[in-house]
Amino acid sequence: MPSGAESNWFSLAVGRGDSTSFWNEVWVGGQSLRQRFPRLFGISLQQQVVIQNAGRVIDGRWRWNLMWRRERFQWEEEQYREFVEIITPFFPSDICDKWLWLGDGIQGFT
Repeated sequence: MPSGAESNWFSLAVGRGDSTSFWNEVWVGGQSLRQRFPRLFGISLQQQVVIQNAGRVIDGRWRWNLMWRRERFQWEEEQYREFVEIITPFFPSDICDKWLWLGDGIQGFT
């Protein structure tokens, strides 16, 4: 997983979600879900889960099956709604997860 400066040169393309960390890798938006929603990460019982194991396909639709240590407090609900809005469009495919090179290839590699 690229981090720091290297992350500007790579993008994660999620397919099956079987090798991509749900919370710890950047797969939706510009930062990891752990970074963007630290309070939700803190109450998750699935902090090390890969995307594929955080839900399943039911009747042709992807359904998240997220588990929490406790009920959310009222003041966490807005953050939770934003979180759900971000992850809802995901649907797994039959391809492997892979890192894509964002460079143009003209300048070469070092």
